[in-house]
Amino acid sequence: MPDITPRWLRLIPPTALTLTNLACGVAASVEAARLIANPADDGALTRCLIWFVIGLAADACDGALARKLDAATTLGRWLDAAADAVTSGIAPAMLALAALGANAPGSVVALAFALAAVTRLARFAADPTPRGRHFTGMPAPLAALGLVAVSAWHLANPTSIDPIAAIAWYAVAAHAALLATAMQSTLRYRTLGTIAADIQNRDPRTARTLAFNAIITPILVAAWGGLGIALWTLAYAAAPLLPKLTGRACRHALHPADATDLPYAGYDA
Repeated sequence: MPDITPRWLRLIPPTALTLTNLACGVAASVEAARLIANPADDGALTRCLIWFVIGLAADACDGALARKLDAATTLGRWLDAAADAVTSGIAPAMLALAALGANAPGSVVALAFALAAVTRLARFAADPTPRGRHFTGMPAPLAALGLVAVSAWHLANPTSIDPIAAIAWYAVAAHAALLATAMQSTLRYRTLGTIAADIQNRDPRTARTLAFNAIITPILVAAWGGLGIALWTLAYAAAPLLPKLTGRACRHALHPADATDLPYAGYDA
């Protein structure tokens, strides 16, 4: 039986989720601003993380729901990008600024991440073609998750010991730089739809990858908390490089004299 629900009515649920994402991003940014003024405000850090997680959850559902209800529109795609720009761009950058300190180096790092996230989101929204099996560039929400995790870890574990404090600062800054680079790269990352299809088709490589993540991710989180999540996002950012590196290593071992002349036989994950 055909669906006779008016289109405008089908637009309400996904739009409500997108606006929820936007509101949560604004709320997280406000709490991050409080942390910039007072990095020791544990209540602001907790509230910032809560708003950020709710925003990510809403963002994870709005697009899928719009496609399910046949309510995907150009306006909705750009509205989703605008909401993500706040939740996955501005809010994480402000939290990183709170962790790094409101100084010139910290401001440069935070601004670079925010610009990388916003342009990555704009590139995604401007492309009306089907996504296929891969995204080009690391998805901004996952990069935001990594930066928020490492920034929260730094804020929750302050130290005045000079060498350790410097290492922690550079850890946050390097994390932001690497994630920004991954977002702007041409590396290919598999879409959730591709992963779901591979699971349905019982693809052994996907099964091994998911099993490995199911084991290692809880261990990382239990051992290091936010830092464990941050390390997982770094591993995800670097994942498309692994087949290329291993493919080249195997070719070099088999044909050391002319390895650079052989065609690439690996695959992009």
